[in-house]
Amino acid sequence: MLKIFALLFTVILVFFILAELSLRVFLGLGQPPLMIADEQIGYFFKENQDLNRFGNRIIYNSYHQRSDQLKKDPQYRILMLGDSVTNGGVLTDQSETITEFLEEKIDNFYNVKGEVLNASAGSWAIENEYEYIKRFGFFDSDIVILQINTDDFFQPKSTNNKVGTINLPNKNPPSAIYELLNRYVIHKYILSPENKNNSSYEAILNPDSQFKENLDFLLQIIKLADERNKKLIVLLTPYKNELDNKVYEDERKEIIDILEENHIPYVNLLNQELDLRKTHFRDRIHFNEKGNKTIANAIFELIINNNLLTIANN
Repeated sequence: MLKIFALLFTVILVFFILAELSLRVFLGLGQPPLMIADEQIGYFFKENQDLNRFGNRIIYNSYHQRSDQLKKDPQYRILMLGDSVTNGGVLTDQSETITEFLEEKIDNFYNVKGEVLNASAGSWAIENEYEYIKRFGFFDSDIVILQINTDDFFQPKSTNNKVGTINLPNKNPPSAIYELLNRYVIHKYILSPENKNNSSYEAILNPDSQFKENLDFLLQIIKLADERNKKLIVLLTPYKNELDNKVYEDERKEIIDILEENHIPYVNLLNQELDLRKTHFRDRIHFNEKGNKTIANAIFELIINNNLLTIANN
C-alpha cells in the first residue's frame, strides 16, 4: 500500500511539474507584466521588462514605455501617449503595436533609423498621460501623438488603488498554475461581477463635469506641447459598434473643434475615407494586427501630408 501511495504521489508531482513548466514556457504564465503604483501618474509598467506572454513578446524600457531602450542618436523620434489601445496588451506582439508599425513605415519611406516610443498603460485617462509627460517630458521628440479613445471622453484619472490586484499585478504570482486558476478560471468564470471589479478609476458620477475636466487636461497637453515647441497629433479611436451607430457625437465634435481652433492635426478613425472595418477589431475597443497597421498608415499619411517630420542627417 505504501508503494502505491508513493507511486501516486510521484505521478501527481511529475504532472504538476510538467504542467508548471508547460504553462511558463508556452504561455508565459507565472510572469505577467508588472506595474508600479505612483501618486501622480497613477501607475505605469515596471521598467526593464522583457517577457513572452501567450506567444507574444512584451518589452518595457527604463522609462516604463512599451518600447526598446531609447536610441542614442535616432534620425527622428516620436512619442505616442495612450491607453491599452496604444499599448496593445499581452495579446499583441511587440512588433504588431501601432508604434512599431509606424516606426517601420517611416524608416522604410525615408530610409532612416528612428524610433516611435510607446508611453501607455491600460485604462490611462487623459490626466494620466498629462502627468506622465509632466514628469518625464517629451524625450526630445519631433512629434507627440496623443491617442484618445471614446472611453476617455468621460473617464476620470486612473489611480493607484488597484495596483497589486489581479489585473494590475506588482509581483509575480506563486506559480503559473496558481495564475491560471486564479486569474483565468476563478476570477473570470466563478466570481460574481461585484466581486471582480478591478477598475482602476472610480465610478463616473457626473459625466458632463468629467468631460469638461478632461477637455481641460487636453488643453493643458496642447499648451505644454506648444511651450516646448513640439508638434502634436491627436488620434481619435472609436468603439467597434460606432462603425454602425455613432455615439457621443457632440463630445467628439467638441474635441475636434478644440483641435481645429488650436491648429492641431488629428486622425478621426470614424472618417469613412480611412476604411476602418469591424474585422480590424480584436474586441469592442482594441485592435488586431490589421487594425494597428491601418491606424499606423493613417498617422503616417497625416505626417507626410502635413510635412510634420524633419529627418536629421546623422
